[in-house]
Amino acid sequence: MRAIKTILFHLLRTFRGLFLLACKLLSGVFLLGFGIALFSGDRLGLGSKISLLALAVGFGALAWYYDMLMLKLKPDNVELTLFQ
Repeated sequence: MRAIKTILFHLLRTFRGLFLLACKLLSGVFLLGFGIALFSGDRLGLGSKISLLALAVGFGALAWYYDMLMLKLKPDNVELTLFQ
């Protein structure tokens, strides 16, 4: 079990930068789309606006959860500090 945990930790750590960059970019794009949709009048329905906001918050939460998962999978002999 410890070996699997260590392998998963190192895989997550390897792709952390790329994954967080993608999540933050997608979150920003959807948040920008939500802001534009708010001022676009009635062109987009309420469901579309809520969907844009939910996707923005969802990608932000996914980026946060990725770091929490890394902290939980951290091997005992590794000291880990995560910077944003």
